[in-house]
Amino acid sequence: MLNPFSLNPYTSKELFCDREQELKDIISFLTNGSNVTLISPRRYGKTGLIFRTFEDLREKTSLVN
Repeated sequence: MLNPFSLNPYTSKELFCDREQELKDIISFLTNGSNVTLISPRRYGKTGLIFRTFEDLREKTSLVN
């Protein structure tokens, strides 16, 4: 069976998989001025989650301006 998960760097939110609650939590923390630290083993998607968070924050900021 082929691996369904991309091992390439984050490319788009269409390929972002099953981290919606974490995304909401991080965005909530950041918009309320809290610091956030992500800790997990290698290859668990921390960088992809960060890139997806930045993308979502950029979209929300551009809607406000």
